[in-house]
Amino acid sequence: MSWRVASDVAYSPFIVVLCGLHYLCGCGGRESFAGQSRAGGGAGGTVAFQDGSGTGGIVGGTGSSTSGCAVASDVDAPSLSPDCAVTARQIDPTFTCAGANCAITKALDLTCESLPQGLWLSPTTDGAVVMTRASYLTRLMTVEATDIRVQDVPALANPSLDASEASAYLDNSVLANSASETKWLFVGDSQDITLLRGTDSGWTRTILAAQGGSSILGPVRVKDACTVDENLGYLIYSQPDGLPRTTHLVSWDGSCWVDQSIGKAESDSIVVKADAERRPWVVWADNRNVLTLRSPDGDLHNLLASDGGVALDWELTGNLILRLLPGGLDGTAPIPAVAARCADGIRVFSNTSLGDSGWPSILLPESAPGAAIAGDCPPDGASSAAHTCVNSTSCTQQLSGVSLGFGLARTQSGATFVAWVEYSAQGSYSLTYYKQGGEMPMEYCFKSEISGTGTADLVLAHLTASGPNMSRFHFDLGGAVASLSRTVVMAARGDTLLVGAYLGGDMIRTLTYLEIDSMQLL
Repeated sequence: MSWRVASDVAYSPFIVVLCGLHYLCGCGGRESFAGQSRAGGGAGGTVAFQDGSGTGGIVGGTGSSTSGCAVASDVDAPSLSPDCAVTARQIDPTFTCAGANCAITKALDLTCESLPQGLWLSPTTDGAVVMTRASYLTRLMTVEATDIRVQDVPALANPSLDASEASAYLDNSVLANSASETKWLFVGDSQDITLLRGTDSGWTRTILAAQGGSSILGPVRVKDACTVDENLGYLIYSQPDGLPRTTHLVSWDGSCWVDQSIGKAESDSIVVKADAERRPWVVWADNRNVLTLRSPDGDLHNLLASDGGVALDWELTGNLILRLLPGGLDGTAPIPAVAARCADGIRVFSNTSLGDSGWPSILLPESAPGAAIAGDCPPDGASSAAHTCVNSTSCTQQLSGVSLGFGLARTQSGATFVAWVEYSAQGSYSLTYYKQGGEMPMEYCFKSEISGTGTADLVLAHLTASGPNMSRFHFDLGGAVASLSRTVVMAARGDTLLVGAYLGGDMIRTLTYLEIDSMQLL
């Protein structure tokens, strides 16, 4: 199998992007890139770059940029997962929807030997593609009107690395779907960025190496990606050049990708979306009092007031969740809406004009962070001799609270919804004690569920001019939940809301996919 020069093959924006990514990650625009031979990738091709000036930069105006084209090689298509199954989840309208007319039109449970994690969801013409990660493997669940399949994607792992090392980086993989339903999967590793592009006619892979080699500060991290169509897309990645990391916005202008540094972000959550005019907006957090929105012109705006009246839930730091909705709450605004988990709950920020601070926000009721924990179970994991289970073999725990993750989506009719999950569970656990010696001895306590029960309420808040209208869908967990660090994703296909959430107990390795008729919730 040989590498092919990009001009000799049919390719799309995201194949072109990684050349620019490689150029900046490796040498900051000081060295050129020569195609490299990769194990499983074949002979190297050539990549051409040109330096120029681009709009944007950390404070707007004009800044240096890099552009170029990349090469790609054919790879095997994803294969059917041998240890996963998709089953229809039975919905009792009275129990789940509190009535005979239930808005849930489809409910599927994805069950694997390893719990699917790290959710990404993209709508398609008649269904959705859900990307999950588990046990160093990326998976795709494709839901269509007449077919449902789960596939492993081993080609996303960089073949030039040791298999275990390459697969370890898949925890940071990203999915983006284009309007033509091409699948784009991205992941960074110690020195490379890997892109898979999948269509009905086949899959290709592009791998670019960072010129500077590996960094002790960590891997290159792809944060988010979006596509407008096959000829326009945007990508966000962070470069391990210091703490905090430098964030890069990469855009395809129809002929090549242009890569530009846009600042440094403390939080891991960095989101990019395109508006109706096909321009990129980016949001990230700098600290608990600075929520930064970058306009397409490169201007930076803090959405939080300087008086500290509204603050982010900064205890989450790297797990802080942000959402960005171009078009605002009704789809007609020139400025996007932004949702963030704040210290007092999920807030949705929107404004009629770009201001430097103090955007109005809607606080969603019943979304406050924090877990109510009762029982006699010690903390799970490491401890410095305190609160360990050295003299205990079992315990019980009750836990209730809202999920770490939440989703934000607007339907075709212009209705905006926010989704999260509220858990209430109790379990009995066996305890395992372990002590590690040395100069700094540590004691460990691990708990394993013996039995448990619980419920999960999927909460959908419809944002209206008079305030949020709340709808709840009640589910039996079938077991206990020991942590609220669970993801929720949501998108819209027409007026149908697509939701991915964990609606099973910890011992039930299940992800639930729901399709909900939003018109019944208005």
